[in-house]
Order: sequence, then structure tokens, then C-alpha cells
Amino acid sequence: MITRLEVDGFKSLREFTVDFEPFTVLVGPNSAGKSNILDALALLSRLATRPIEEAFKQGRGRSIDQFTRWRGEAGRAIRFAVEVLLPDVVESGETVARSHRYRYELVIERRARPTGAEHLVVRDERLRVLEREEERLPDPGAELASPERTAHGGQDVFAQRFETKFGRRVAVCATPEDIHYQAVHTHTALASLHQRLGDVLQPLTPGEGVAEPQGEQSRRGAGVVQRRAIADRRLSGPDPWRERISAVADELSSFRLLQLDIGRLREPSERIGTGALAPDASNLATVLADLPAPLLGEIRAELVALVPGISSFHVEPEGDSFHIDFELSGGERLPARLVSDGMLRLLAILTVLRGQPSSAVIGIEEPENGVYPGRLRRLLTFLREAALEQRDGAPVEQDASAPIDAAPIEQPRWAWPPQILLTSHSPVILAALRSAPQHIRFIDTVRRDGQLVSRARRVAVAPGTDRGRLTVSLREINALLDAAGSEAAE
Repeated sequence: MITRLEVDGFKSLREFTVDFEPFTVLVGPNSAGKSNILDALALLSRLATRPIEEAFKQGRGRSIDQFTRWRGEAGRAIRFAVEVLLPDVVESGETVARSHRYRYELVIERRARPTGAEHLVVRDERLRVLEREEERLPDPGAELASPERTAHGGQDVFAQRFETKFGRRVAVCATPEDIHYQAVHTHTALASLHQRLGDVLQPLTPGEGVAEPQGEQSRRGAGVVQRRAIADRRLSGPDPWRERISAVADELSSFRLLQLDIGRLREPSERIGTGALAPDASNLATVLADLPAPLLGEIRAELVALVPGISSFHVEPEGDSFHIDFELSGGERLPARLVSDGMLRLLAILTVLRGQPSSAVIGIEEPENGVYPGRLRRLLTFLREAALEQRDGAPVEQDASAPIDAAPIEQPRWAWPPQILLTSHSPVILAALRSAPQHIRFIDTVRRDGQLVSRARRVAVAPGTDRGRLTVSLREINALLDAAGSEAAE
């Protein structure tokens, strides 16, 4: 689960920090930056597995528009830091303790070529295990990280730096086991190491620099080749750092963002699908058609519990597509184009929760849209319970004979229920969380150096308990509820 996100230079997020619970609701007015937080997580998710420029191009807006603008000019760099808490896993039939918190830091920079064109490169990158005293679940009174806390401490899993080799500077990732890895410039080191891109390098002797790449080995003799073979064996073996890299990359890349498009939800979806629900849920019917019967039955039962008057739904073939029909309690069937927006949204949300591949982190934008307030309360309760199921690190069974690398990225070995992050400006959701304010992060904007930027605040549970911390009071939350009208007041 993601416990902390720090961003500087992405859209409205400048020197921004937010701590997450297993279930977190980002509330605040429109244009406060709530969606930008989920967009930042989505970008990090893509950067964990895909080429850098592809990861940016698949975001909302042009690549350059994702850099914070200052006085009309786009910034030169974006800094990310994310802290991840991982559960234990089962390997070779034994439980492996992995429940540490990891901190992954990344700086992406725009650099100009002589032609005037620009490209995106990694300026700095590091993955480390946090020190024991920092390994904790977030709590409502937790203090925000200081630069001093995040600048040192813990053990590096890898750190990317530049070294001079053969008269040119190359990016090299160094691990505690003294394996050096020449990073691929098109990917982050996290993605490169996870997918084994580029060259594995190892020092000849301490302080002597890194070994030559493949093209130089034929001129240098067998010694370097032998060292490369040793490094290759260590990279493919069960090294602790290798497992940590894969685990963190899996956790980040599993993030699923739902930005539902009702128009697309009403249409049939083509039979050829990727397996995962698309962010706009346009392939919902195909995903449902591909689910095992037990999972489909769970989703049906949960939808019926949330929507009185519905007895079931059916996924039917239609030429080269699938469409969804909803069955009413009286036996009448309605196609998706005739049911309410809320029902389609509920079905899409249930599918991303229960479907396959499973996700470690799920972001849902404005689940209240089109959903009747009474049903919205039940949905919120359902989502909260789904995220807060027992998180005891219980292992998940898997094939003990399969190597770590055998499991594809789309099938991670989660031992915990999904972490759920919502954005909302609904007074109904705010009212429902009055008794559980630890799940609320209040997002608004402040003017800093003449620029409007986003900030995140916790709810102060009791007066005087959060002195010196960035908080919002329950009185301010109540004022927001009152200003929104009596719809949510109880």
C-alpha cells in the first residue's frame, strides 16, 4: 500500500505532500487538485514499467502540460517520492518477511537537444528500505515528512548515478551487492531492473570503475566476460534486492484509475480485450464476460445489495461485441442504454474491486456522480469495508516451483485487500465520514509565490492534538457541509 506521496512540479502539485490510509477520501472544491493527485500516481505507475516518454504521453494533456507552469513557462523537472508498505509473500513454500516500508525517489527532467527538440530523462533515482522506526502505518496524528528525514537513513536497494566510462557519462545503478547496472535512457531504473533491460555491469576491483559493455568484451578478453556471467547469475537468482525491486515495481504498476465515461459504458464493447478494466470502463462488458463464474456471482450479489429492484445482470454476445442487460425484480430486462448512470457506475466500481487482474491500489474519481444519496452511503460503506479487511500480512499461495520472474506484472501476489483512494466534493460523502475523519484529506489551494498550488490537510480529531501540523478542523468540514445545503445534513 502507498503510505505517502510527495510531488514537486507536476501540474498544481508544488512542494506537495499527502499521507494515505488504506481507505482515503480526497475531498475539496472543484479545481483544487484532487484529480492531479491521482494523475500523479497514474504517471508513477506507468513509469514503473513503460518508457518514460510513453508514460507521459498516456497521461491527461500534453507531456509539457504535466509540468507545473510558473509565470507562463513550464517547469524543467518533476520530483516524485512515494513510500510503499509491502506485505509478506510466500516463496518456495515459506513465508518471506517483506513487510518493510520502501521509499522510491525519482526526478524527471526536460532536456533540450541542439535542434531545439526536447526529451525526458531521469536526473536522479533511488529506492531504499526505510529505517525501522519509520516503518509504520499512517495514523491521524502523523507528522509530515521533513527534508531532513527523507534525505538520509535506511538502506539503498539501488541508486542511479552518472559515471565516466570510455570518455562519456552513463547512468549506472549500484546495488548493495556491488552489482552495477547500466541504465537504459528510455526507462526509469526501476522499470529497467524489473524488466532486465540494458547491460548488467560489475566493478573489476574496488575503485577501478565499471566493466566494459558487450561490444568491448571481445577486445578485453575472458576476464570481463566471466565477471559479466557472475553478475548475470546474481541478477537472475533470488537476491533480496531483486525481489524488493520487483515488489515495489509491481505495487506501483498495479494502480488502477477509474475516470468513468457514461456514454462509453452504455455502448457494447468489442470481444478483443486486455483483461484489465479500462480507465473509462469502456470495455466493461468484455471484462465481465471473461470473469470466472464465482467472481461474476460475487459482483451480481453486491450490485443487488446496493440497488433495490435489480435481481441480476447478464452479459450477452452481440456480433463481434458484448453488451450488458439488467434484470429487474419482476423479470423485465433493460439494456445498458436505458438504465441509470448510477447503476452503470456501481457495476464498474464493483468490477474493478472484484475483477482480475487484481490491483493493490485503486483510484476512483467522484463515485457520487449519478448515484442516489442513499445508495452512495451504502457504496461508501462497502468500499471502506473492502479496503479495511484484515491486513495481517497473511501469505498468498502460489506455485513454489515458479521463479519470481515467472509471474507477469498483471498478476501480482497481493496478500492484502486493495487500497482505495477516492476523490469527491460530495456533501453526502463528507457527512458519512463525520464519525471517521481519519479517512479524510482536505484538498484546497493556497497562493504561494504568486501562484495557486494544491495542499492536503488532515482533519484535526481534537483541539490542541495537532499543534504545528497542517490540519483542517471539523468545524471547517461542517461549514462546507452547511454551505452545500441540507442534502447531507443529518
